[in-house]
Amino acid sequence: MQDAIYSIYQRYADWVGYLEPETVSFIIRATLLFCLPCAMCYIAFINRSRSILIQSLCLVAGIMIACSLPFRIPYDPVVKTWVISFCFLLLAFMPGILPLFLTPNFGLQRKLRWFLYGSILALFIFNLIRN
Repeated sequence: MQDAIYSIYQRYADWVGYLEPETVSFIIRATLLFCLPCAMCYIAFINRSRSILIQSLCLVAGIMIACSLPFRIPYDPVVKTWVISFCFLLLAFMPGILPLFLTPNFGLQRKLRWFLYGSILALFIFNLIRN
């Protein structure tokens, strides 16, 4: 059993190791694009600021910060594998969490959640076409 798990991890690590630096950069940037606005909206939310205007300003500020932050791509295959895995995990959950802070209405939250998941899919398709 342990050999099977190790072989699956090794194949995944090999796949991540062969990713182009632009693809790794895109995955990290897309994660930051969703995580920073979510974190800023959460901070505003726990400070008792439930205003939609404040939450929207936090969203825009988070997007601007995420787009302007410099970062280094890890070159160690093990570190790169863990970073990409963590980014995929965050990208799977952040579009579901962000609408909770932005809109108080469940219907709008659902529409915004579908829009955010669609935007992630569109960004990935655009990145694949571009490369």
